[in-house]
Amino acid sequence: MSSEVGNRLVIVSNRLPFQATVKAGSRMARQPGGGGLVSAMDPVLRRTQGLWVGWPGEGGLEAF
Repeated sequence: MSSEVGNRLVIVSNRLPFQATVKAGSRMARQPGGGGLVSAMDPVLRRTQGLWVGWPGEGGLEAF
C-alpha cells in the first residue's frame, strides 16, 4: 500500500466521533465515541487525512 495520500475522505454526520463534556474550570474535554462506525472509520480517516463534520449534540457549543 502506498503512503501517498490520494483523495481525502469527508464524513458528514449528525454526530461527532467523540463525546464532549465540561470539566472543572469550564474546560471542554472529549472522550472517543464507542460506536461501531467511529471504530471502523477512524483508521480510514487517519490514513486519508480525512475530516469528520458533525453536530456536537443538544444545545451545540453554546452548552459549553
